Amino acid sequence: MIGGFSSMRCLSQDNYETLVSECTKYCSKLLRKQDQAQYLLMACQMFNNAFLSDPQRVNELHEKVFKVCKTLLKDTPANLCYLAMLVRNRVLLSETVEVNREQIQRELQLGEEAKRAGPEHSRLWDMTVSQV
Repeated sequence: MIGGFSSMRCLSQDNYETLVSECTKYCSKLLRKQDQAQYLLMACQMFNNAFLSDPQRVNELHEKVFKVCKTLLKDTPANLCYLAMLVRNRVLLSETVEVNREQIQRELQLGEEAKRAGPEHSRLWDMTVSQV
């Protein structure tokens, strides 16, 4: 659904922005936190494309995902992959969205703490950090 919305061009910019905002709200209401993190990251793409560019909304969504990731990592370090997805998404979007270095440092620090708690998941995290 998110991919379909991202490629829609038949709506005016105001209507598209309303549609994307509603879709984002529904992503936040998903029951599983893992699904929330994954779909909110996908929703970032809808706020950063050729039709609509809203870096502030992208950063807001990244903050929501970070909060969800903190909750997930309290449950189990196996959820480190969601934080890795957030960091990768920030790096990919850094060409068009201004990224605050403090935010990335905070995410990297959280990832390192989770890695120490569950070293069996460190390989994915190490690969992500090497790309930053």
